[in-house]
Amino acid sequence: MSKIKLISKIITVGLIINFFNELSANEKLQNIYVFGDSHASFNHRMVRDAKFISADNVAVLFKIRAFSARTMHRVGRDGLAGLDVTTYGVQSGDIVIFNFGEVDCRNHIGRQRDNLGRTLNEIIDTLAIKYIATIMANYQLIPNVTYAVMSILPPSDLDLNAYGNLADRIKITKLLNQRLMEECSLRQLTFINIYDLLCDANEALRHELSDGTVQVGPNCNQPIKERVVQTLLIKKVLK
Repeated sequence: MSKIKLISKIITVGLIINFFNELSANEKLQNIYVFGDSHASFNHRMVRDAKFISADNVAVLFKIRAFSARTMHRVGRDGLAGLDVTTYGVQSGDIVIFNFGEVDCRNHIGRQRDNLGRTLNEIIDTLAIKYIATIMANYQLIPNVTYAVMSILPPSDLDLNAYGNLADRIKITKLLNQRLMEECSLRQLTFINIYDLLCDANEALRHELSDGTVQVGPNCNQPIKERVVQTLLIKKVLK
């Protein structure tokens, strides 16, 4: 190979490398912070942060902030003192999803009804209103942040430690999801419904989509991430 041809080839390879480096550098991923109990991890991914490319070629970066076994009740009770998204790096232009409530439906709401004589409607109203109040308190902290609430996934018949029978927990979960959707509508928050993606004909968590207990299987969460992108109408942004 002549010296001229060699130099030309080197220049061509260099230009190609620079092109792809610049493309990667110019691509601005949409940050999606997911705050929730352990389902925040299982519903989206198993590790902390990762890029996700949807079927429509939309690129986002899921940033998972999971608080194991934290209840919706606690989020609503503690307000900003318990969960202030500004302390986790959320900035203007980001999207924030709240993903709590499965623990409440599985272990606490039915018990509160049976042991304390509270009605389901009163328990669920109080829970949803206080939870949304904490989200709205966060909403006031940073301009131009989109807030969304993810529905609670279907209950599982594989958890032997849950309180109450499966039919009762399905009823409780659907009532709370409906109440959350109503509160979101009143406050112009986005409600992301994933229940229909995961339930069987009896409205329980499909076994083949679970991890063998109450979580979504780590290799079965693609439809959830696609639903997030579709619901929030996220588009790929190039600067």
